[in-house]
Amino acid sequence: MVAGATTQFTIWRISEMAGDDVVGGALITGTPLHIRIRGRIESLRPTQLLLEQGLEYQRLWSVALRPASLDVRERDELEITHPTTHLFFGERFRIMAIEHSGMHPKDSRDFLKLTVRHVDFARSLQ
Repeated sequence: MVAGATTQFTIWRISEMAGDDVVGGALITGTPLHIRIRGRIESLRPTQLLLEQGLEYQRLWSVALRPASLDVRERDELEITHPTTHLFFGERFRIMAIEHSGMHPKDSRDFLKLTVRHVDFARSLQ
């Protein structure tokens, strides 16, 4: 178990459907790959250089998950499903980068470290 693993996630594989929706936007769908994956999420601070220059930056989070043998790819999305009192309950985060620990894949202490960003939906299907 990852230390402080107080959050459960569902991992979604995102794909585009053929065709467009009624207003001409691409239809994006997803398939849940893994459910009830325990992990931990924490915010990453922007670098001092970006803050001094006044540049806009993407707010990023770091996520630690176990087991490390999960089939996770960049562009997959994480949805926070538990606890229901979590600040981002039901929200999705897109995976930007995946880091594997240096341990042997069969080592029970092995984990994945992901860098994610929040997904903002412009509109929802009705």
